[in-house]
Amino acid sequence: MRALALLAGGGGGSRAWDFSAAFARHKSALFGFAVIGFFTLAAVFAPLIAAEPYVKVGVAPLLSAPSSQFPLGSDDLGRDMLAGIAYGGRVSLMVGAMSALLATLTGIGVGLLAGYAGGLVDEVFMRIVEFFQVLPRFFVALVLVAIVGSDVWVVVLVIAMLSWPLTARLIRAEVLTLRERDFVLSARVLAAPAWYIAFVEILPNALAPVVVNASLEVGRAILTEASLSFLGLADANHPSWGAMLAYGQPLMRQAWWLSVFPGAAIVLVVLGFNLVGDGLNDVLNPRRGALVSAPGA
Repeated sequence: MRALALLAGGGGGSRAWDFSAAFARHKSALFGFAVIGFFTLAAVFAPLIAAEPYVKVGVAPLLSAPSSQFPLGSDDLGRDMLAGIAYGGRVSLMVGAMSALLATLTGIGVGLLAGYAGGLVDEVFMRIVEFFQVLPRFFVALVLVAIVGSDVWVVVLVIAMLSWPLTARLIRAEVLTLRERDFVLSARVLAAPAWYIAFVEILPNALAPVVVNASLEVGRAILTEASLSFLGLADANHPSWGAMLAYGQPLMRQAWWLSVFPGAAIVLVVLGFNLVGDGLNDVLNPRRGALVSAPGA
């Protein structure tokens, strides 16, 4: 079951094409991918989209409604909201992507070691996983960020620290299934080292559910960061969409655009990652499609 070959093209160019064709059949997933791509490009090319960075005040008339000159309006400090969406997207997307990446790598390492080693090692790591899973994720993040500080990288590390257990469980479950498969037993008979069996034979075949979960984890991390920022635990030097939403909330009656546009950006991006995750699940889930072939196929 070399599911990752669909993504990496490990079975040749035809496999990559099969994956692309299968993913393209999911219109909702394509919509989600387009939304993510749109906001990512806006964040990357923020200096070209906005003449001045969002933190610069007095760029526009105070509380200017959306117009041809300022398409998303301005706030009570004269900051351009279009610049806020573009530059704020850098923070929100970076926090989401880096948190998901760190959580995924940590979960892969723990789950692979626990599942392959088994015995006492498995028991110890699974008790640690269970401890982290029963913690109220958002409230623990709230306390930690309030104590340690609201620097962007602190937020990334806190979210990642609370997000890895699900990935660890997914990997462990896959490893427990795969470690007794014929192709793994054959590698053992050939005296392949344990690291080779774990990382070359087992891990690539166990990544399909992790890829799906990673896309969903980005959306969860963006929501967590936005919630923390909304409650005032944001890096003042790097305002995100959540911080913009919190700033505009008291002015909702006078200037609806201050809350609507950052809120819409959060909703659309999180929805986009969830739709992409659903599409990846449909394509990579071996119980749903014939794209995932047997080992050696």
